[in-house]
Amino acid sequence: YRPSIVRAEILMKRKVQNRLILMAAAAIILTGAMLQATETRPGFQPMAYMPETVFESPDTVDGENIVHDFVIQNLGTAALTVHEGRSACGFTVTSVPEPLPPGGEGTITVTFATHGGGGTTQKKTVTVTTDDPNRPRIPLTIKARIIKPYSLSPESVKLNGCLGEPVTMTLDIAPTGDNPFTIEKITARRGQNIRFALEEIEKWNRVRYRLTVENTATAPGIYFDTLYVKTDSRLKPIIPITVIGKISESL
Repeated sequence: YRPSIVRAEILMKRKVQNRLILMAAAAIILTGAMLQATETRPGFQPMAYMPETVFESPDTVDGENIVHDFVIQNLGTAALTVHEGRSACGFTVTSVPEPLPPGGEGTITVTFATHGGGGTTQKKTVTVTTDDPNRPRIPLTIKARIIKPYSLSPESVKLNGCLGEPVTMTLDIAPTGDNPFTIEKITARRGQNIRFALEEIEKWNRVRYRLTVENTATAPGIYFDTLYVKTDSRLKPIIPITVIGKISESL
């Protein structure tokens, strides 16, 4: 062959190859567009279903976190996307699943921080959002009775009596649940009108502490103080105890 003929054949092959590449790229783009149109046209959409949206937790000790997984399913014909949405104070969405294909299932993990709610029943709600047009917002709720990690019996110290007479009161301090602790020391905020002593006792095969508080005021009147019980508990390292004294003149 002459050189000119060879060059012409090479150019022709390159044109054919380029044309095939362009046709393949166009086919890919067209296929993607068709799939997108199929997913978004009526009849092709996600459908969020949750068998549980309210969780009633067992009694929880104040300071512990409640972590729960809510199951979410996609009963639709297009992928379902879940977003974290709005959190409440102390109640957050820890994780959401990746987009769920039709028929897919995942979990939404929420965390409820109970710190400071001892002795109350609490209800917290957080809202997640989805791209399901019929269920764009889904509220998730946790209910729990929060118990204190300790008990005081009675709840405070009240020293009522007459000047010159012995005025004392005892108070029992005990751990609750499976959260034992040791009392390391006790200090008073003021300590001007009281003295106190602590002893370890055993009741119902469990260790508890008995605190005895005595009035030392030398003049009649009303006074207030606070005792701070230091423990080795990570849940409640300091237990405050209110002391109220009401001392009258001698009869």
